[in-house]
Amino acid sequence: MLRTSVRRRVIAAIGTSAFAVIASLAVVVPPAHAAPSGYWLTKGTGSIYSKVGIVNLGVVPGGTAKTFYYKIVNTAPTAENFKVNLTKFSPALTAKLYKGTTAVPDEYVTPAIPAGKTLALKVKVTLPAGTPQGEYVGSLALRDPVSNAGLDSVNFDANATNQTGTKRNDLFLKTGSQPYVGGSFSPQFETANAIKVGNTATFTLRLKNDGAAPAAIGLDDLGNFGCGSASNFTLTIKQGTQNVTAAVLAGSYNTGTLSPGAKKELKVLVKLVSATTCENIYYGFRASGPDGPIDQYAHTIVGV
Repeated sequence: MLRTSVRRRVIAAIGTSAFAVIASLAVVVPPAHAAPSGYWLTKGTGSIYSKVGIVNLGVVPGGTAKTFYYKIVNTAPTAENFKVNLTKFSPALTAKLYKGTTAVPDEYVTPAIPAGKTLALKVKVTLPAGTPQGEYVGSLALRDPVSNAGLDSVNFDANATNQTGTKRNDLFLKTGSQPYVGGSFSPQFETANAIKVGNTATFTLRLKNDGAAPAAIGLDDLGNFGCGSASNFTLTIKQGTQNVTAAVLAGSYNTGTLSPGAKKELKVLVKLVSATTCENIYYGFRASGPDGPIDQYAHTIVGV
């Protein structure tokens, strides 16, 4: 009888202890994860960043690397880590993520970024010699490192380009120190330095006869697209000091007969004249002639 009584007291004690342990465990369960918040800023060239979701740079296959620049902006009220995933959508594209001069993995968890501060990253892109002309695109995803929830994403667009063409009505496009894109291939895209109100993005259009017989080249406007209205921008097109905007917009601009190897160059000026929530605008141009139309697009992005 004594043994039974003792056994009951032991079982009761064990039960009490188990409940105490369970209760203790319930108390120390950590709070739910506080998700970070943030977004990307990006630029291809220049000193001003933009909120735009894509930058297009001309890349000569087999040439030097092109660099796309990024910043993570931490909008959370506390210091936060973020996960970055780099994805390439073409096997021909070589893209490497860097923090400063240090290469980091394609899946990278950042150090803690203080509240309201930024962290700079960059992607260096190359294309092997012989890569056909075209667009070779990759992306950077910004994620919660715990839940993997997506916070923001941006794309980098490497436009593989040759500097020569073969058609009698080639159309090349460039901005700043970037290489020409386009030529005989259509369409291609190139992004200028980000601009703020009062600033102007400048592009060069080269209309060239790369064929074997004389030909005239016409130039027409393809309109614009981007985030919305173009009312915040002005477009001016010049041949030397002559303003040929009206002729291009009307589709009546013509180089006159060009001998093989001859060219005409026009300046395209895109000015941001008023504040806008618009992040970017593309202006398209079409060269017409005996070898069929060629289209190229000048991309202007708005800085922050």
